Amino acid sequence: SKASGAAISLKVFNAALGFATTVLLARMLGPDSFGVYAFALAVVMIVGLPAKAGVPQLVTKETAKGQASGQWGTVKAVWRWSTAVVILVSFVALLAAALVGALYSERIEMELSITIGIGMLMIPVMGLALVRASSLRGLGHTVQGQLPELVIKPAVFLALLIAVSMMFSSSQFTSATAMGLNIAATAVAFFVGAALLQRTRPPELTHAKPSYDSRAWTATIIPMAAINAMHLINTQADILLIGIFMVSAEVGYYKVAAQMSLIVAFGLQATKMVEPYFARFYHQREFVKLQRLSRAASRLNLTIAVAVLGLLIVLGKEILEMAFGVAFVAAFTPMLILSGGRLAGACLGSSGSLLVMAGYHREYARFWIIAAFLNVILNIIFIP
Repeated sequence: SKASGAAISLKVFNAALGFATTVLLARMLGPDSFGVYAFALAVVMIVGLPAKAGVPQLVTKETAKGQASGQWGTVKAVWRWSTAVVILVSFVALLAAALVGALYSERIEMELSITIGIGMLMIPVMGLALVRASSLRGLGHTVQGQLPELVIKPAVFLALLIAVSMMFSSSQFTSATAMGLNIAATAVAFFVGAALLQRTRPPELTHAKPSYDSRAWTATIIPMAAINAMHLINTQADILLIGIFMVSAEVGYYKVAAQMSLIVAFGLQATKMVEPYFARFYHQREFVKLQRLSRAASRLNLTIAVAVLGLLIVLGKEILEMAFGVAFVAAFTPMLILSGGRLAGACLGSSGSLLVMAGYHREYARFWIIAAFLNVILNIIFIP
């Protein structure tokens, strides 16, 4: 319950920072350039997927299990192994992206090409930051494990945007500049996460002999990576396909709608924060505690989702106009549709996290594959 309460506090702060950042970016860039930035960021997330897919969940799960059983050699090994995997896969992803960019450079607009190129530098930093955050969560430091991602990165990004907005006019601010500031904020979050992990590192790890199980970890990562891949496709396919079929301004409107709808789902972070306890209670067969924790997190999530959606229905247009400007009132209808989807997800509670932490990641992956496939097909049919 304490972890869930802290999770909600962090998520509220994160939602406020995310909202302020989106407002500032939309006002500084305008619908067209903001659409270019949103599309470029979606491309970076898709290309960078192999560098982080499955690894954070594996690190959290194996760290929690290793700490509970005293197998510190496994914990030490999985930390080293996951770092090496992220670095290697990031290099391959960057190389592949560079080759594709060179082949299709003439077909891509200059502003978009530069923004994507800069954004690619975020991939290895983002992957390594997630490994450190997952290590902290696995050790039971759930709040500290979320600080770099939920607070440090968005706070630094917002601070940099405010500083730049005071130094330069909106006409001098481009989507490439915004992407560069995002990378700088990601790097700061990485160093903060690394410092926190070093500070909370258990002394038992110092003399522990690494015990690798690379084959089992690789086998575990594959279905977890499939879940992450399908989740990312579900969250980015719409942005990518709107960018392909429609003009940049439409991407900008839709990105605002998607950002607003995320506020409905921020209660889900309560479940994310207690994932290590799901793994620990399940493997220790403390099912009463597991059920109690799951029920509390799910009820809190649903309550928040219903309250936020009600506010958006009543005051959504006024909020959009006041925050983003008259042009972005066009985001109202898609915002309500996406928010309804977030509410549906809240109704399902913590089932997904429970399946993954209990080892049923393969079964869970199948549902995400089906959902992602339907998402892409329906977008291709209906966006035009």
